[in-house]
Amino acid sequence: MLTPYDTNLYRLVHQDAATKFKRCPSFITDAWAMRQYSIRGGKWMSSADRWTIERYIHVIPFVKSGKVQTCKYEQRNDKATMPLYRLDEKTPLTIGECMKIHDRQHILNMARLKNKRKNKKVDWDKLEFY
Repeated sequence: MLTPYDTNLYRLVHQDAATKFKRCPSFITDAWAMRQYSIRGGKWMSSADRWTIERYIHVIPFVKSGKVQTCKYEQRNDKATMPLYRLDEKTPLTIGECMKIHDRQHILNMARLKNKRKNKKVDWDKLEFY
């Protein structure tokens, strides 16, 4: 599902769709709402846009010294990265939330393992690969 930039406009369009169509939610209602959102000037957010807004950073420098080192979108699978900010419920665990749950040393160990295993993904809630 695409993510709208202007959530207020998107909410208004969905309210219009609910009054226009008897059956809501439905595929037709959602398609109409997406089209109307675009017609009314709404823009859609890409994965790279989400990445920038959530501000993904390298885990190791942040955990060691609090240094915020922004990660490029192209590096997202190569290094241990986590978002600094939560955009919505789709945002994975932020680095601040992870540090409240886990010990710094455990996070550092998992980040080092991730940097060695570039093709693996980390579940930061459990500190394990999936």
